[in-house]
Amino acid sequence: MTEWQPIETAPKDGTNILVANAEGWVGQVFWQNRWYNENHAGWMIANCDEEYGEYITATHWMPLPAPPHEGDKE
Repeated sequence: MTEWQPIETAPKDGTNILVANAEGWVGQVFWQNRWYNENHAGWMIANCDEEYGEYITATHWMPLPAPPHEGDKE
Protein backbone atom coordinates (compact mmCIF):
# COMPACT_ATOMS: atom_id res chain seq x y z
CA MET A 1 0.00 0.00 0.00
CA THR A 2 1.11 3.56 -0.62
CA GLU A 3 2.62 5.52 2.25
CA TRP A 4 1.14 8.74 3.61
CA GLN A 5 2.37 11.83 1.75
CA PRO A 6 2.35 15.53 2.71
CA ILE A 7 -0.97 17.20 1.81
CA GLU A 8 0.87 19.79 -0.29
CA THR A 9 1.54 17.06 -2.88
CA ALA A 10 -2.10 15.92 -3.17
CA PRO A 11 -3.96 16.25 -6.49
CA LYS A 12 -6.33 19.22 -6.69
CA ASP A 13 -8.24 18.07 -9.76
CA GLY A 14 -11.35 16.73 -8.00
CA THR A 15 -9.97 13.19 -7.55
CA ASN A 16 -11.21 11.47 -4.39
CA ILE A 17 -8.32 10.69 -2.03
CA LEU A 18 -7.83 9.43 1.52
CA VAL A 19 -6.62 12.06 4.01
CA ALA A 20 -5.67 12.29 7.67
CA ASN A 21 -5.49 15.29 9.96
CA ALA A 22 -3.76 16.18 13.22
CA GLU A 23 -6.77 15.03 15.28
CA GLY A 24 -6.55 11.49 13.88
CA TRP A 25 -9.53 11.78 11.54
CA VAL A 26 -9.16 9.72 8.36
CA GLY A 27 -11.60 9.95 5.49
CA GLN A 28 -12.28 10.34 1.82
CA VAL A 29 -12.20 13.88 0.39
CA PHE A 30 -11.79 15.81 -2.84
CA TRP A 31 -10.49 19.31 -3.64
CA GLN A 32 -13.28 21.85 -4.16
CA ASN A 33 -12.19 25.11 -5.81
CA ARG A 34 -15.30 26.94 -4.73
CA TRP A 35 -18.03 26.32 -2.17
CA TYR A 36 -21.65 27.21 -2.80
CA ASN A 37 -21.58 30.92 -3.70
CA GLU A 38 -18.22 31.72 -2.13
CA ASN A 39 -14.70 31.68 -3.54
CA HIS A 40 -13.41 29.45 -0.76
CA ALA A 41 -11.35 26.39 -1.76
CA GLY A 42 -10.44 23.37 0.34
CA TRP A 43 -10.70 19.63 1.00
CA MET A 44 -14.37 18.68 1.09
CA ILE A 45 -15.65 15.43 2.57
CA ALA A 46 -16.62 13.08 -0.25
CA ASN A 47 -20.33 12.53 -0.88
CA CYS A 48 -21.21 16.04 0.28
CA ASP A 49 -23.02 18.46 -1.95
CA GLU A 50 -22.30 22.17 -2.33
CA GLU A 51 -25.06 23.27 0.02
CA TYR A 52 -24.24 20.93 2.90
CA GLY A 53 -20.54 20.30 2.30
CA GLU A 54 -17.91 20.39 4.99
CA TYR A 55 -14.24 21.26 4.59
CA ILE A 56 -11.48 19.35 6.38
CA THR A 57 -8.01 20.55 7.34
CA ALA A 58 -5.74 17.69 6.26
CA THR A 59 -2.05 17.07 6.91
CA HIS A 60 -1.42 13.91 4.85
CA TRP A 61 -2.95 12.00 1.96
CA MET A 62 -2.73 8.79 -0.06
CA PRO A 63 -4.58 7.45 -3.11
CA LEU A 64 -7.68 5.36 -2.49
CA PRO A 65 -7.05 1.62 -2.75
CA ALA A 66 -8.47 -0.23 -5.74
CA PRO A 67 -11.89 -1.74 -5.07
CA PRO A 68 -12.12 -5.53 -4.75
CA HIS A 69 -12.83 -7.49 -7.91
CA GLU A 70 -16.02 -9.45 -8.22
CA GLY A 71 -15.38 -12.93 -6.93
CA ASP A 72 -12.70 -11.89 -4.42
CA LYS A 73 -13.42 -13.48 -1.06
CA GLU A 74 -11.25 -11.19 1.05
